[in-house]
Amino acid sequence: MESIRSDFPILASHWQRHTMVYLDSASSAQKPRVVIDALSECYETYYANAIAVSTSSA
Repeated sequence: MESIRSDFPILASHWQRHTMVYLDSASSAQKPRVVIDALSECYETYYANAIAVSTSSA
């Protein structure tokens, strides 16, 4: 169970010395670290407004 918990950053949080428990709902779900890292890389490296990109500055 601890190996699964370690994949989800929020589950490392504590509240009044209790570990966090997340009960999934239909409207949201926690993301494992690998998904967060992939999304961050995408936003930082590949995400751009294609119409606003210019191939020349002159």
